[in-house]
Amino acid sequence: MMRWTVRKAGELASKAKAHEVTELAAGRYTVVSGTSGNSYTVDLRYAAATCTCDWGKYHEAGEPCTCSHVLAVHKALASGKLSAWATEEDAKRQRRHTQYLGEGIWTTGRR
Repeated sequence: MMRWTVRKAGELASKAKAHEVTELAAGRYTVVSGTSGNSYTVDLRYAAATCTCDWGKYHEAGEPCTCSHVLAVHKALASGKLSAWATEEDAKRQRRHTQYLGEGIWTTGRR
């Protein structure tokens, strides 16, 4: 299984803010890119999130994808502000609920 690490969590989170998220079914979402206008499908029904974008296509089955589209869905599902961090230490410093999405991305937000 290949291991990926996203290094610029802030840029990823900023890009995710421009995306439009629509729920298709429980755990499945359509995300329209705020930059290209392309539409992608994000699936959160399994242990590892998947996306049909170019970044997601490079991931093997069961390997988490933490592209901006997946992050946009997590932001849409959060009851408050959701932030992305490149290190666990930075995320824990926020003293909020912390979740590891994979590929070196942690999120913090309110439960």
